[in-house]
Amino acid sequence: MKSKNIRISIILGIILLSPLFLTQAQSSGKSIINSVLNKVTQTSKVQPQDLTGEWNYQGSACHFESNNILKNMGGAVAAEQVENQFDNYLSKIGIGVGTCKFTFSNGNTYNANLGKMPLNGKYTVEEATKQITLTYKGMAKIHGTVKKSGNNLQLLFDADNLLKLLKIASSMTNDSKLKAITTFTDMYDGLQLGFDLKKQ
Repeated sequence: MKSKNIRISIILGIILLSPLFLTQAQSSGKSIINSVLNKVTQTSKVQPQDLTGEWNYQGSACHFESNNILKNMGGAVAAEQVENQFDNYLSKIGIGVGTCKFTFSNGNTYNANLGKMPLNGKYTVEEATKQITLTYKGMAKIHGTVKKSGNNLQLLFDADNLLKLLKIASSMTNDSKLKAITTFTDMYDGLQLGFDLKKQ
């Protein structure tokens, strides 16, 4: 009888606690997806044909080039906080869900919308290193990193290349909002920021 009561108590405890676990899981869902992407793409190569199609913005993405930095900052919680801050900055220059997408063709050309600013040009991908280079108007070159798992794609950039891209998107090189992003990126060494995208 005593063991039966113990089993009932355990079951009730699980039922009562399950909403808490569900809430935590939902709030950290984005970080879990990012973690999966990071693990999968450590060894997998990315080929140009893997990018073909339309990719829609889901939110910001971040990656710390040094795992030690991420551990010192508190792991996935810190990464999620960085992403939330960056989401806020992006929204101020008009980049968000429904206003940002990238379309890659199998002819190594791309079209993108970053807020109100359309971009187009050519792109190249280094399969082994997953490095992507976007050209704009045949002159500007923006270098980044690609991470892909299934229908999820991340485009990540270091501070210099990110600001170069956002300056094009905002079309205001001295915009105070971009200065705020510069200050933000300077706070973290070895930080890559970019976009979480999902295939249409």
